[in-house]
Amino acid sequence: MNLDHCLENKTMKYLKKNWLIILLLPFVIYITVNMITKNNIEKYYYSFNEERIKIGLKPIDSSWSETLGHPNEFHSWVNKENKIPRYFVKYIICDNWMHKITKEYDSYLVKIDTTTYIISILYDFKKKKFSYALEEYSKPQKGRFGKFIKELNKEEVKDILEKNGIPASAYFQSVP
Repeated sequence: MNLDHCLENKTMKYLKKNWLIILLLPFVIYITVNMITKNNIEKYYYSFNEERIKIGLKPIDSSWSETLGHPNEFHSWVNKENKIPRYFVKYIICDNWMHKITKEYDSYLVKIDTTTYIISILYDFKKKKFSYALEEYSKPQKGRFGKFIKELNKEEVKDILEKNGIPASAYFQSVP
């Protein structure tokens, strides 16, 4: 009996004996990693507010209503006040596998003339960059409250917020 034949025999015996373990091992590893990192998204809740302020994002207010999305991918907080203008909703979006924050949205309900709009401020953590948008305001459809109208620049957003009595100068003091 040669060495190759002997090794092949031992390998086959091992595989036959341990086939279930070999088959289940990737699932066990996946579940273990997922359980260990499952609550990592929570580090981006209230305890992340100080970092938000440094970046130029609005901190989460404890009076806002927390709404669960997929617990490892996104989360939101809604300001349920009925007045307009107001801070409206915050979304955080995380990478599904590593549960690291990738984007955060701040939205405001504002009036321009007599129409209600949404001003959306997005911070992309990967690019370390802000973007701004004006959206129509409507009843929620598929998780969205408005339809995109156009991109805005920082000065336009500051102007709209301040015309609506929202102190944008404090909000934008650390935004490049």
